[in-house]
Amino acid sequence: MLPSPKLNLLGIHRDSLVEMADYKPPPPQFRSLRKALAAEDPLSEWERVFLPIDPGVVLLDIAFVPDDPSHGFLLGTRQTLLETKDGGTTWASRSIPSAEDEDFNYRFNSISFKGKEGWIIGKPAILLYTPDAGDTWKRIPLSSQLPGDMFHFVRDSRSSKKEERPRFFDSKAKKVCWDNAKKVPDRDPERWRMDAAGNIVCKRLHTCNGCLCYEYDHIIPFSKGGESVAENCQILQTRVNRLKSDQNKIKQGLLEGYSCDLKFTEEQLDIIEMAVYGSVIRPGRQCIVYIKATGEKGAELVTDQGAIYVTSNGGYNWKAAIQETVSATLNRTVSSGISGASYYTGTFSTVNRSPEGKYVAVAYKQPHNRAVARRIQNMGWRAEGGLWLVARGGGLYLSKGTGVDNITEDFEEIPVQSRGFGILDVGAIPNIVSDEAWAAGGSGVLLKTTNSGKTWIRDRAADNIAADLYSLHSLYSALMN
Repeated sequence: MLPSPKLNLLGIHRDSLVEMADYKPPPPQFRSLRKALAAEDPLSEWERVFLPIDPGVVLLDIAFVPDDPSHGFLLGTRQTLLETKDGGTTWASRSIPSAEDEDFNYRFNSISFKGKEGWIIGKPAILLYTPDAGDTWKRIPLSSQLPGDMFHFVRDSRSSKKEERPRFFDSKAKKVCWDNAKKVPDRDPERWRMDAAGNIVCKRLHTCNGCLCYEYDHIIPFSKGGESVAENCQILQTRVNRLKSDQNKIKQGLLEGYSCDLKFTEEQLDIIEMAVYGSVIRPGRQCIVYIKATGEKGAELVTDQGAIYVTSNGGYNWKAAIQETVSATLNRTVSSGISGASYYTGTFSTVNRSPEGKYVAVAYKQPHNRAVARRIQNMGWRAEGGLWLVARGGGLYLSKGTGVDNITEDFEEIPVQSRGFGILDVGAIPNIVSDEAWAAGGSGVLLKTTNSGKTWIRDRAADNIAADLYSLHSLYSALMN
C-alpha cells in the first residue's frame, strides 16, 4: 500500500488561538474508527482547516493584521504565502512578483505586523515590507542582479560587417571572474571575495568608489590587445583599478600599495552586510530566524548566532542592537581562562521576544557530554512575565520568578498529560484572558490551562490527527500591538 499523501493542516480555535500542524491522513482502515471517536468526542473548540498548497510544504509562521483581525497571512517553504480575509476559515495563495524575479525557491520563515506595516523574511536572504496591511509587498533592498550584457557594436552593413571587439565583460565572464577570486574566510562567497591585491570587496558594491567597492579589470589591458573574456579578468578594488589604469604586468606589491588603508573588523563587515543585503550569512553559522515589527517602518530581527539588528526606515538601514553575539561573548569568556567555560559552537533554534523587548532563545550545540539526558526544546514568556520551558520527552517547566527583572534559574516541573510525547510550543492570549494558555506537541498533544499553568487538562481535539502540532499563535496578541 502506498503511503498517504502529506497535507498541511491549520487549526482555528474559537478564541482565535491558531495552531499549525504537519498532517498525514490515517490509512483507510482507521477512518471508520476515527469517525466513531469523533461522534463521541467532537473536536471541541477547534476547527480543522485544509489549505490550498502542495504536498510536502511545511508551514513556518502566521500573523494577522492588528487593525483587521480577520485579515492574516500564512508562510511556508517553497515560496508559500497564503492570505485570509475571514479570520482563517478560507485561505488563498498570494504571489509576490519581486520574489519571483530570480531563480530562487524562497523559504518564507517569519512574518510580523505593527499596525498596517508588515515584514517577511526568508531564505535565501530576502526581506519584504508592506505599508498597507499586505495589499502590496516590496523587496528591500532591490534585486541584487547586476545589469545585463552589453550589446556588441557592428559596423555599417556597407563595410566589412566585422564585429567590433567587445569592450566590456559579459555576465558569464563576470560570474567566472568572481568565482575565480579568492574566498574570504568565514564569509559567504556569493557576497564577499578578495581582489588580486588582497582587499575584501562586496559583490553588490560594484563600480562605486568605497574601500569595499570593486570593478572587473582586464589583466592584459584592453588597449594593449587584452580580450574581454573570463581568462583575462580579475576583480580589483575600484581605487586599485583606477590607479592601475592600462599598465601591463604590474607587480603585486604595487597593487597592494594602491589599496585603501582602511581595514574592517568582522563586526563592521556584519553591519555592512546587514545594511546591504538585509541579512548576515556566515557559512554554516548564521541566518535570520526571527523578525518582529515594532512601529512605523520599524522592525527587529535576530540571527541564529544571537545578533540583533533594528531598522527605523523601512529596512534600508540596519543598526546592531547588541555589542556582540552569544558565541563571541562565550568564547571570549573561554579565552579568559574562567574555570568551567567551554567553547561554544551552537546556533539558535528558537527565539521568543517579550512585549518589553526582552529575548530568550534555545541553542543547539555540537554533540557533547551532558549531565542529564533531557534537552530543552523551546522557551518563551508567560503573560505575567515569567518563563516557560519545555524539554524533549514531554516535560513542562515554569520559572519561579515573575516579571522580566525577577526571573531566576529555578524552574518548577508541572505535571502534564502529554502521553510521553514532547511539547513543542506554548501559546497564551495576553491581555484578554491572562490565565488561559495552550500547549501543543507531538502526535496531536493539545493541553489547556486556565490558572496560569499551575494545572493542565488534555483537550482531545487533535487526538485523531496524525500530526505534530508545532506552533501556536495568538490573534489577540496582534490586536493589542
